Amino acid sequence: MPTTAILSRFIEERFFISRPQPGAIAPPKDSMEALFESYESRAANLPSHSYARDGSLATAETEAAIADLVGVEADKLVVFNSGMTAIDNAINTAIHQTVKPTKRPTVLYSAELYTETTEKIFNYIGKIARAKVLPFQPGDPEDIERMVTTHKPNVIVAETVANFQGAAVLDTEHFREFLAKKSPNTISILDNTLPLSTSLPLGESLSPSENIIVVESGTKAFGLNGEMSGHAYSQNNQLLHVLRNYRRNAGGAPGEANLERINQLLPSNQREFDARNNNVQYNAGSLALSIHEGQKVDSNFTVHHPALSDHPQYDYAKENLPSGGSPVVFVQLKEKYLGKERMIEIGNRIAHNPKVEPHAEIGQSFGLDKTRILASRWGPVLRIAAGVETDVEQLGPALRDAIINSTK
Repeated sequence: MPTTAILSRFIEERFFISRPQPGAIAPPKDSMEALFESYESRAANLPSHSYARDGSLATAETEAAIADLVGVEADKLVVFNSGMTAIDNAINTAIHQTVKPTKRPTVLYSAELYTETTEKIFNYIGKIARAKVLPFQPGDPEDIERMVTTHKPNVIVAETVANFQGAAVLDTEHFREFLAKKSPNTISILDNTLPLSTSLPLGESLSPSENIIVVESGTKAFGLNGEMSGHAYSQNNQLLHVLRNYRRNAGGAPGEANLERINQLLPSNQREFDARNNNVQYNAGSLALSIHEGQKVDSNFTVHHPALSDHPQYDYAKENLPSGGSPVVFVQLKEKYLGKERMIEIGNRIAHNPKVEPHAEIGQSFGLDKTRILASRWGPVLRIAAGVETDVEQLGPALRDAIINSTK
């Protein structure tokens, strides 16, 4: 057989015959009546065999499975193709709901946020949506009250536990009570990715009258870093309706293959889900305590985690976040270590330390089996994401000594 014929047959078998048949995204209808029924389902944001972007039956099944882990009803949760898509859609939904077309929106945002979220607020919400964006201190209830009273925001964006170097903890009870009394029309986006419902089960206490959307990345604890996803939940049906509409218009729903993969990766039940999360949060707290011991004899770094007694919100976290509330530890270095070359040097010395390397690896994300070490590209900060299977008794002292020796 000629070479070209062999190649053609290989391509056909490899890339066509072995693939699912085309059409799964938008299956055909038996009649025009069925087609228009799907239109009606679309308008009501009900799942159907219409077009995957609109929310298919597989989408609804995945939402029900995730909702069961989170502890909310299935129709109160909306799934997305990534955590960043979820936060983006939630913010835009909030702006759409609270701002008149001729009015410039005011958005308050936590001064401690995941850097990608902060970048989105500045570069897109601030510039494209022409929003007035102002920071507040998430760990200071008085500052929150002052900023809300003074600026009367349309939208507030915060993390319940900050995925940022200070690891600030938001007093969600005070936050919600104050807004309910003084600014009930403000829509709040609360990113609960670090503590999750395991440590902070917001879904159990939200009421339909609260203008709150809770967002979580699904990539780590739900998809076990095997597939990207995100989700948002609320008890406010109007917000949910607009959020589903926005997801359809923005193309934020996972595809059918993504949904299948997400379902394969999800923990089988809430007990398994919570056990894994508790374990990784406990391990992070243990690593933080060990590294913090080195802070007492070395002034070149500061450790941040809610489980540390010198954390500004330690008392609140101890009472309200039983497992520590965060799977990551931040080690802030002195400004003299600022710069790409210095961070690469220090990061390599720590990660490749012979006592550290067997227990940790270099990389992004968190919630993995093995501990991850990440050097920030934004400043002299290391993020240590505890692993589920981490031997904290071995790794804790090893990290402490490696950080001390690498920052002398």
